[in-house]
Amino acid sequence: MKTIIITGENLTIEQTIEVAHLKTQIALGNLEKVRQSVEYINRKVANNEVIYGVTTGFGPNADKIIAPEHAKQLQINLLRSHSAGVGKNFPSATVRAIMLIRLNTLLKGFSGVRVETVELLRDFINYEIHPLVPEQGSVGASGDLCPLSHIALALAGEGYVEYRGKEYKTAELFELDEIREKGLKPLEFSYKEGLALNNGTTVMAALGTFAVDEFEKLLKLATLSTALMLEAFCARKTAFDEKTHVIRNHREQTKIAEWIRTFTKDSGFVGIASEDLRGKYDELAKLKIKPQDAYSFRCVPQVFGASFRALNHAREIFACEINAVVDNPIIFVEEDEIISGGNFHGQPLALALDYLKLAIAEIGNIVERQINKLVDKATNDLLEPFLVYDDNCVNSGLMIPQYT
Repeated sequence: MKTIIITGENLTIEQTIEVAHLKTQIALGNLEKVRQSVEYINRKVANNEVIYGVTTGFGPNADKIIAPEHAKQLQINLLRSHSAGVGKNFPSATVRAIMLIRLNTLLKGFSGVRVETVELLRDFINYEIHPLVPEQGSVGASGDLCPLSHIALALAGEGYVEYRGKEYKTAELFELDEIREKGLKPLEFSYKEGLALNNGTTVMAALGTFAVDEFEKLLKLATLSTALMLEAFCARKTAFDEKTHVIRNHREQTKIAEWIRTFTKDSGFVGIASEDLRGKYDELAKLKIKPQDAYSFRCVPQVFGASFRALNHAREIFACEINAVVDNPIIFVEEDEIISGGNFHGQPLALALDYLKLAIAEIGNIVERQINKLVDKATNDLLEPFLVYDDNCVNSGLMIPQYT
């Protein structure tokens, strides 16, 4: 069975999709940095040093000092209070992606979690134990505190999980013989572990990774659909000529035109000259004297290309984010420094997703106009109205799919 080694440094979008949907197994690397970071945080606590979220409270309670004997209770209490999501639960594939990206973040060694913690997160993924995580509850600006808390709480044996198609209280799952035989036990969180598990952009990153992957497929499908439309209309080839697009200087536009040329290169209809239609299709030949097709055909490289550029931008953002340190505070062992910052903020992802959303909508706009042209007798170049031949007019054909 294929295994992907996770180190914190080189997780790809493709691997994330594979683990999420195909349930590919994972193994852990880079554990020495994990050990160093937790040893460091333990020393700091033993020296009674002030560390946000470890020996202080959270948020507005950051000025409250936590006694060492209460520091571990602080972590589990954080997760209990923040597990307040609402709405339907994320699909298990999404939860798997979230757990994988979070695990990858922790393995970078800046978070102060124990080896047994990352190992249990790995086991949840490999044994297909999926915490139930409500979709609603994150505001992004403070990281995905709420949904990530639901996942972290399951590692401590609380909350709810799905396992082999059945939902369990997590405490009851850990009592199952088959789970005990695998050696799985709930965690008692140590210093900073609750905060390390629930603070960051991991849910946003997982959803964005899925969006990039799905839009990539959609873009290719829409381009192939366009090629079929060109076939149906005996459309002209000239709008897709390579030299036209090279001089626009947008590589994605040029690539879309190339795809269309590839899809239609053996067509007997795309690019057919009006004189070749005479005698057999005289009415159509008259229409084809006009030298250009509708915007929804000839502007596809320009519109789809712009969306392709947005897709590539989003892919770059999310490829970076799934290998990023996104919690707070961050432990720099070699520099002997703990820094409170804002890496948990979702703004870089939010802008990319807004951009991607617009790009997806523009693809939809063009495809809808193509479908409208195909079924509308006023624009469909002598094809049957609504693509149905019916002298009695009792059949609406493909009228309503265009509405939809």
